[in-house]
Amino acid sequence: MKRFLRLVSLTLLIMSTSGNTFAEEKVNVARQGTIRGRIVDTSKQILPGASIYIEKLHTGVTSDVNGYYTFANLTPGTYTVKVSYVGYSPVEMKITIPAGKTLEKDVVLNEGLELQEVVVGGAFQGQRRAINSQKNNLGITNVVSADQVGKFPDSNIGDALKRINGINVQYDQGEARFGQVRGTSADLSSVTINGNRLPSAEGDTRNVQLDLIPADMVQTIEVNKVVTSDMDGDAIGGSINLVTKSTPYKRMFSATAGTGYNWISQKAQLNLGFTYGDRFFNDNGHINTHTNHSGGIQGGISNGQDIYFRVAFKSVATILMEQETVNMEGEDTILKARGRHDPCVLPRAVPIVESMTAMTLLDYLLIQQAKRF
Repeated sequence: MKRFLRLVSLTLLIMSTSGNTFAEEKVNVARQGTIRGRIVDTSKQILPGASIYIEKLHTGVTSDVNGYYTFANLTPGTYTVKVSYVGYSPVEMKITIPAGKTLEKDVVLNEGLELQEVVVGGAFQGQRRAINSQKNNLGITNVVSADQVGKFPDSNIGDALKRINGINVQYDQGEARFGQVRGTSADLSSVTINGNRLPSAEGDTRNVQLDLIPADMVQTIEVNKVVTSDMDGDAIGGSINLVTKSTPYKRMFSATAGTGYNWISQKAQLNLGFTYGDRFFNDNGHINTHTNHSGGIQGGISNGQDIYFRVAFKSVATILMEQETVNMEGEDTILKARGRHDPCVLPRAVPIVESMTAMTLLDYLLIQQAKRF
């Protein structure tokens, strides 16, 4: 009997404690408040996706497709609410949440400040000229400048062409070799350099190997997707014209370096490019350049400047073998060296080098004169 009374007392105690706990939770829930509203702009247009953030609670919500937002189960008190939307000035406000009530708060956002005029000068001048040329062309043409090509690690023209709309390339041994215009075969399109037809490196096809032409030697790529009447009628798909770099108006130096990995050939790629140019001018009847950093020879051709080159000599060792010679009186004698005497050949080599240089230049001058007749 005593055990039964203890069990009943324990059960009543647990039920009383649980009832008090549930009552306290209901009171707390009843005391919590809610805030809701709508996010619009000054013209009453809804702003879906606006961010509403309460700093004290480190929580936030976004407005729905109709611009409405809701914060539920908030402890009564004062909070700082920040509302932001892209293109509009953010709004920060103080809101007091009442106990057990719902606060309606609509927010109106003002458009952000407009930026003043921004002028960018000296950037991508070549691409600007290419866009103007493409705009003024009567046919369907894509013009790409060297500035645009240099933005990508393209080592040859084939890799650069694949970035133009309507152009497809055929790969051979991991290289972009043949270009296709508007889906036609590669042998149905023509490739020209400065307007001159470029033949194929293979004898049995018209396909031009584009991977043989470095990308840094071209100033502009002109792709005509429709062959017009003023062009050569030797293509069906289109025409690709490569415009080489022109003479610079001042001394120019540029170098490019790039690397990568080809997953097809499983080999690393290295792309190095070097370009040097200078301006020619008339110097009292002689064509010269402003500088002579190339030593008077550019691309294997003399440019009229002084020619500079270096010659290295190896020290001549003493010959220890007996040599037959004559003395000052003209009598036969035998010369035998003793010890080590390495003579300096530089004083005797200078006139020899100068003479051989003059003879070589004279030889090439006569060859050039003979070709004119």
